[in-house]
Amino acid sequence: MVRGISDFGDEFKNNQFHNFAARSAAAALVDFVVWGLDLRGRMDPDHAEAALQSPSAHRSQGSNPFVFGVPIDQDEDFVGREDQKRQILEAIEKNQPVQILGEKLMGKTSLLLWVKRHVLPDRPVVWVDPTRGLTPASMVLAIAEALGKAEIAALLARPNAGAREAAMAFDALVPLALLLDDADALAELGKGFDDGFFGALRSHVQHRRLLWISASRQNLYDLFKGKDLPSEFLNEARKVWVGPLDEDDARALAKRGVSADVDGVLAEAGGLAHGVQWLGDHLYRSRDLEKAGDAFQREMSPTFERWWGGLVTLQRQLVQRCLDGGVEVQGLDKKTRRGLREMVERGFVAERAGRFVVDGGAWREFVGDGE
Repeated sequence: MVRGISDFGDEFKNNQFHNFAARSAAAALVDFVVWGLDLRGRMDPDHAEAALQSPSAHRSQGSNPFVFGVPIDQDEDFVGREDQKRQILEAIEKNQPVQILGEKLMGKTSLLLWVKRHVLPDRPVVWVDPTRGLTPASMVLAIAEALGKAEIAALLARPNAGAREAAMAFDALVPLALLLDDADALAELGKGFDDGFFGALRSHVQHRRLLWISASRQNLYDLFKGKDLPSEFLNEARKVWVGPLDEDDARALAKRGVSADVDGVLAEAGGLAHGVQWLGDHLYRSRDLEKAGDAFQREMSPTFERWWGGLVTLQRQLVQRCLDGGVEVQGLDKKTRRGLREMVERGFVAERAGRFVVDGGAWREFVGDGE
């Protein structure tokens, strides 16, 4: 049985969602029948050992190790990111808030989930989603509800509750760890956040009562500064960039299920973890690497367009300079070198053997076609 949830339970409720839910359920059923249904029965003992040795036979038994399209929420599926983990641990030790930064599909949410599993064992952890719009009062209300603090929640549910009341209520909720995914929405959709409220959060961080770790595409300090609301709290945050996996980790991830096609997967996806997972999953079901690469290019086009649209003309030109063999690091002027290192940090360019290069055939083809 495949169920489809047809409505929100709030002011967004709309009968148009019935059609959407029906189509989503149908798509899930088709996907299951095509890729998940196996009516062959259990493997007989004569073939069991051979299956362990043969990647193609192993694939046919439904033990696909690749995960894509959803955040990684188990340690056995989470590969690499050792430098980012170290930076987060160091920031927490120094009482710094943390901003996990990266483009769409780079793996920010997966890293935030790793934090939730490992870094915060001594205090309550509250996960807040700001994408539906937040005020300081509604954010602290959500925290109070998550912690089961009914009396505090009731105070913040009042119509006149503002940033001042939220800051006072927050004092009664700490210590806690606050994780915010898609935190760009705080500046885009949030209302009422000011330096006074962030100042209260800053004090809690400095006194080790609050751990703030957010994931966003843009630096929250810059976003709020654009609204004339600069905050030292946000400016002091450790910025941890999530880009492509390094070559060794990308190779280790690919080797989990496509040993014969590792080089081809890396040539197409580079170090993009989502790409390695996507191509690995495709090849787990079909050994046609060329067909998988074409499908991956089509799949990623909207994401690549979003990446490209977030770059200014000068940044695009820097990335395009790294096509056709790349650019030697030595001899570059300081401004160009720093600009390219920023592109490396954000995942648009890789630094390999003393050269800046555009990594991954799919992304390289898109950049080559860019205007």
